[in-house]
Amino acid sequence: RWLGTWTDITAQKLSEDQQADLVSAMTKRAIQLQTAAEVSRAASSTLDLEELLTTVVELIRSHFNYYYVGIFLLNEGGTFAILKAATGEAGKRLIEAHHKLDMDVPSMVGWSITHRTARIALDVGEDAVHFKNPRLPLTRSEITLPLLSRGKIIGAMTNQSELPSAFSNADVTALQTMADQIANAISNAQLFSERLDLVKELERKNVELERFTYTV
Repeated sequence: RWLGTWTDITAQKLSEDQQADLVSAMTKRAIQLQTAAEVSRAASSTLDLEELLTTVVELIRSHFNYYYVGIFLLNEGGTFAILKAATGEAGKRLIEAHHKLDMDVPSMVGWSITHRTARIALDVGEDAVHFKNPRLPLTRSEITLPLLSRGKIIGAMTNQSELPSAFSNADVTALQTMADQIANAISNAQLFSERLDLVKELERKNVELERFTYTV
C-alpha cells in the first residue's frame, strides 16, 4: 500500500514537472516570436545604422533578460570585428573605448564570423575560445551568431548570460532568424548611407562646376 501511494505521488509530481516544463517552453517561444516581430519592425522602420543597432540590442537584452548583448561589424579589410552597439554601462564604456577583436586572436565572435555559424559556450570558464572581457565579469555562458546578408558575412552578434548553460540548440534557430533580419537591415542602412554620401558629393561637385562656369 505504501509503495502504491508513493508511486502515485511520484507520477503526479512527474506530471506537474512536465506541465511546468511545457508552460516554460511555450512562454519562451512566445517571447521569441514577440521579440522577432519587434526586431523586424525596428529593422524596417529606420535606415539610420546607429539607431537601428542600439534599438535591436536593447530589444533582445530586455526581452530575454540577458546580461549583455553586443553587435560587431567587420572592418573593410576583415581583420577586425568592431563593436558597434552594446547594452548597459559596460557596453557604453566599450563603445567609447572603440573596442574591437583581432580576427587572428581566438574569440567566440571571431569563431562565428570565420565559420559562419553559431557557437555556444555553456560555461565560459571552460571554453578556450571565449574572450574574457574584464568589463563583463558576470558572464557565465554565451552564444554568438554570424551576421550574414545575401551570403556575405558582415559581423556577429553576442548574447551573454549570468547563468551557466543558459543557451541551447533550440535558441540558435530563433536567434539566428533575428540575426539574419538584423544583417539585412544593416546592409540596407549601409547602402543608403553610401548613396546619400554619393548624392552629397555630386551636389558639391555641381556647385563647384557652376562656380567655375560663372567665373569663366
